[in-house]
Amino acid sequence: MKKLLSVLLIAAMCISTCVCAVNAADVYPESAHDYANNCEQTWTYTYPAQAEALYITFSEETYLEPGETLESVTADDPQEIRRAILEDGYYYEGGDWLYIFDGNGEECCWETGDALSGQTICVNGNSFTITLRTDAQKTAYGFSIDRITTQLPDGFALLRYHTKHDTWCDSLPAGEKICMNYRFKMQQDGDQIIVGWKTPDGREWYYQNVPDRDGGSYIMSGWIETDLTAEPGREYDLYPIWCGIGMTKDEVFAFQNTSRVFDYGYHFGVKQYRHMFTDWIATFALSPMLPITVVVYAYLTLVWPTLAFQGSCCGFPITALLQHYGKIDLLSRQGVGTVRELKPDDELVSTINFYNVMAAVCNPVNHTGIERGTEEYSRQLRALYETLEGGTPVYFEFYPDSRHPLQSIAVGQPLGVFDGAHGILLTGAYTDGDGNHILIAWDNNSSEYPNGWCDVVYINADFTEIYNDDYNWDGDPLDGFSWSDSVKQYESFPADGVSNPFGWHIQLFKNGLSTLRQILPLLSRRNSAR
Repeated sequence: MKKLLSVLLIAAMCISTCVCAVNAADVYPESAHDYANNCEQTWTYTYPAQAEALYITFSEETYLEPGETLESVTADDPQEIRRAILEDGYYYEGGDWLYIFDGNGEECCWETGDALSGQTICVNGNSFTITLRTDAQKTAYGFSIDRITTQLPDGFALLRYHTKHDTWCDSLPAGEKICMNYRFKMQQDGDQIIVGWKTPDGREWYYQNVPDRDGGSYIMSGWIETDLTAEPGREYDLYPIWCGIGMTKDEVFAFQNTSRVFDYGYHFGVKQYRHMFTDWIATFALSPMLPITVVVYAYLTLVWPTLAFQGSCCGFPITALLQHYGKIDLLSRQGVGTVRELKPDDELVSTINFYNVMAAVCNPVNHTGIERGTEEYSRQLRALYETLEGGTPVYFEFYPDSRHPLQSIAVGQPLGVFDGAHGILLTGAYTDGDGNHILIAWDNNSSEYPNGWCDVVYINADFTEIYNDDYNWDGDPLDGFSWSDSVKQYESFPADGVSNPFGWHIQLFKNGLSTLRQILPLLSRRNSAR
């Protein structure tokens, strides 16, 4: 009898264990109700079978203390906010947050308040992770999950994005306009970048990167709003529209032009400072600019230690271009294989600063668009687009708060009102579905280009205006710009101090005619006004 009872007990235990294992899929992640302050807790869930995607439906009770995200920063913001935005691209201001990652560690969403209440979200693969982070203030219910399924829920459509290496899924409630996922906006794959999506029947949609003329602001949306309405149970297969780029994410610096890199403003190593003087004397010894060079050097020698210019925006793209064309070797100094792996040590920062100053000297030999509305201005915009479309990367400089410096001189405007320039790297171009010409950019002040994303600059359909929404908040086009598809002028000022005395003058002569054509009418108008 005892043996029989033992056998029955063991059998019961085995049956119980099997039931728990089978039902484990029904034990969903769930926070405490209410959750605690100052906590960070993570749950990982794995579906017991392979799945293309999981659909997670949160309960109606799901609620967290609401918070806000800041994505821009002003000088008045506290230092911790500015640092967080510089490092992460955003700052969480108070509140409690729920982060959801798929099985590959890709962030699917981060939400606060009631954003997830009763909502169904889609994660790729057969697993996901949820992290709850709370502050020291209020608490709330937290979250719970009503259902996890591999079947597309009733009333939803499936968007399936096919990339070169993988397929990603997203779901959308029926009846809503289909907006393609921001996750893929401008992401790179080798020497190509995604600029839109298309269906197998040939319909195409590009990311919304055009100015909003009516509102005076810019649409820089990570979504593509199509003219399709999601139908329940329907599956939409989407394929990327690619654009070639002249420089990949491995060819630009992973660090940015921030105070964390340039804590003490511009600084040169002694070697770079000596090379600058050597280059200037060698380049200008036979020209009328020699006295100016001597005066400038004397001024810098006396005053430079007291200067505190911040950043080196022009030096970043010029240095990257020189490396791209094999004119300098930054990689062997640190023993790395790509520019993206470089760290901002003193020697590298000094070299970047060196070429930042050289950019000011080399500006007269760049291609220029000096006065908006002129034929030459439009010709330069068209040439810029065609150069980028052909795969040649370009150094682009513009003047957010003033005219082109040469225009200022020609019209008799003091250079004191010239508030500075900003330099970026342009790597590719395409024309979107509305006929606007989109230039793909690496802006070292803010870009995620090394991570596969990018910034953009816009040229309108008839090549008469160019916009950069990050710097012209009033919606106006740029007044003037300079650009270069060659590094020859910068070779006249090498960081190793071996100068080509004639290179700068040759480039000045080659490109001077187009510049002269733009300046002469300005001088004529100035004289007429007198």
